[in-house]
Amino acid sequence: MWLLIVIIAAVAVVVILIVVNMSPKETAEEAPVITEAPEVTDEEPVIVEEEDEAEAEYIVFDGVYNFSDGLAIVVTGDRWGFIDQSGAEAVPVIYDGAFDFSDGFAQVFLDDKVGFVDKNGNEAIPLIYDGATPFSEGLAKVFMGDEKGFIDTNGDLVFKFTYDVAVGFSDGLLRARHEEKWGFLDKNGEVAIPLIYDETDDFVDGLATVMLDGKVGFVDQSGAEVIPLIYDGAIDFSDGLAQVFLDDKVGFIDKDGNEAIPLIYDGATPFAEGLAKVFLDGEKMFIDTNGDVAFTFTYDVANGFSEGLLLAVDEDKWGFLDKNGDLAIPLMYEYASEFSEGMAAACLNGKWGFIDKDGNETIPFLYDYAYSFSDGFAIVILDEKWGFIDKNGDGLVPLFN
Repeated sequence: MWLLIVIIAAVAVVVILIVVNMSPKETAEEAPVITEAPEVTDEEPVIVEEEDEAEAEYIVFDGVYNFSDGLAIVVTGDRWGFIDQSGAEAVPVIYDGAFDFSDGFAQVFLDDKVGFVDKNGNEAIPLIYDGATPFSEGLAKVFMGDEKGFIDTNGDLVFKFTYDVAVGFSDGLLRARHEEKWGFLDKNGEVAIPLIYDETDDFVDGLATVMLDGKVGFVDQSGAEVIPLIYDGAIDFSDGLAQVFLDDKVGFIDKDGNEAIPLIYDGATPFAEGLAKVFLDGEKMFIDTNGDVAFTFTYDVANGFSEGLLLAVDEDKWGFLDKNGDLAIPLMYEYASEFSEGMAAACLNGKWGFIDKDGNETIPFLYDYAYSFSDGFAIVILDEKWGFIDKNGDGLVPLFN
């Protein structure tokens, strides 16, 4: 989210959440690269008994990305492709780069050209473009020479454009800029909302933040300014409420523009699972959507709850709080990630494994690093090689060379 807050007087909370990240690139020359494996601590590692080569035969890749829609990017040497959840090769590992599937298609890069493959590994849209972005709501932005346009999933050109535009459509509209003014195009490339704003954001749940002359409000998909442009800053709606900022104070409005929670706070984060972190006169607390205090806290904590639990840190030890602010899992780990699919990755004695919401060890602490579960699998790293495990801790052995 990039249209945020002209003034945020918040207390910063540092939370280390390590994720596999690949920022969108628009040209084949900027094909994504593998994130290096994070460093482990200098503490003496746990000695894993009965570890042999067979147990690690699934940790063989030079890079991987989370499963999404049943497929995952894998990298061997400098070649990219996809595997399915059986470990079979779904898209040949032959490309210079790739992005995750979106709308049933994935960008692939080869010899400075870009195209799209389907989930059967077929090159559904030929690798003829100089640049492209992922499909979004059935359309993808492509570049060929000096020409810029959007194609559909058949590869047919839908419209050309001359404006600067965002990566993709949101709620049927596309942010566009001309001569430093922003507005929105429809899926025919026609102007749907005039390009009159200094800044805009993508639509979320039918509303988009816009800025004009230093003031921020919200427009609907017809372009009507449904929430007046009177605030110094705003953040998209979450749990039905949006943060707004005015005169160094923060509060929350509903979708009708009512100030549901007064602008009295020195700082805040968006609502997540019904609670928002706020700061007032040096006190730190979570409030509910009525503005009532749920609990105060003294730990360093994450910005929001995930699956009912909140990451917390004290004296470099990590654990979790429940929605009453009580310790649900002791602060005993060197690091931890948020819960995903019922489990959280955590680090103990320099090695990573997984715990459940009761704090029980579900997958042993064997790995140099582990990422959160996605689509039933988690990425693990051992001896600078990458692989996948399922929720039983069993490795996904590749079924191809």
